[in-house]
Amino acid sequence: MNKKQTLKKNLTDKNRKRSNKNITTHEENKMKIIKTLSILFHLLLVSTFLYAGAGTTGGVILKESLGARSLAMGDAFTGVASGPETIFWNPAGLADMADPEVSAMYFKEIAEMGLMSIQYAHPFADYGTAGIAIESFSAGEMELNYLDGTSRTVKAQQDFVLNLAYGQEIIESFSAGANLKYLSSTLAEAESASTMTLDLGCLYNLPQIEGLSLGLTLQNLGGGMKYIEEEDPLSFTIRAGAAFTKELQNNALTVSADLNKPKELSTRFNLGAEYVFNQIMAIRAGYKFGYDVDSFTAGFGVKINRYNLDYAFAPKGDLGDNHRISLGVIF
Repeated sequence: MNKKQTLKKNLTDKNRKRSNKNITTHEENKMKIIKTLSILFHLLLVSTFLYAGAGTTGGVILKESLGARSLAMGDAFTGVASGPETIFWNPAGLADMADPEVSAMYFKEIAEMGLMSIQYAHPFADYGTAGIAIESFSAGEMELNYLDGTSRTVKAQQDFVLNLAYGQEIIESFSAGANLKYLSSTLAEAESASTMTLDLGCLYNLPQIEGLSLGLTLQNLGGGMKYIEEEDPLSFTIRAGAAFTKELQNNALTVSADLNKPKELSTRFNLGAEYVFNQIMAIRAGYKFGYDVDSFTAGFGVKINRYNLDYAFAPKGDLGDNHRISLGVIF
């Protein structure tokens, strides 16, 4: 074999090794995705078996959607999964955060019911993003009348949730996350219960279609609320969503859709849209299908430097309107 043939053979061997390495890496990435989805699928099967059928569920605060931006987009947020509020929607979205961010939300509904939350997410370069969030819910006041003719006013229900979340990119474009929740609840300032539960999620940004992302979340795995004797399971919920973002010079359009199935209710469908002008002003709208009183939603957002202000409006017919405000800071 002459020198030219030897050189050609060496190049061929190197190309073959490089090709085999790329194939091996591709196969390894594929197996990681399959393994993660397999874990979620088996948890889904087990949870569906354990919580099959309709019935009473506990943890009222866990049934409340959180975040002004997500509400304005019709709560179609599983595939969007961005910002600190993704702790509640899909913890896998934490992996895409580039900067630390904190946000807070408050709103008051009918009958003096109120909900507030504060959440913080901190990325650690190649080690994923950790998040912490606190939620507080009050169901207003109620009057207790006793047999001796006396009465007193007490807080009907108070719920508190501590969230500890983490999101990590498993391979390029594919992330997974978890949110461990501690829930404490008190009824009429007399009976208390507490439990722990878990959310698991994944998010896939399709490399073949720029701007398209798919999300899946299993919420409230395990746990139950037992105030006196009978224990009520939590509202196990499956969420699947998709979102597509199109950059238009300095503007951006996002459309999103969610399917969600709470244990005790029929399947619901959510649609949302957001249009951002010059990375400063955003207008949003959404629609909820399959809900008792919820339907149309709308809102706006303003970003000035590192500060965000979001507002959402959701009419509830005879029950009044839901106004929600969120404030956020990017560090």
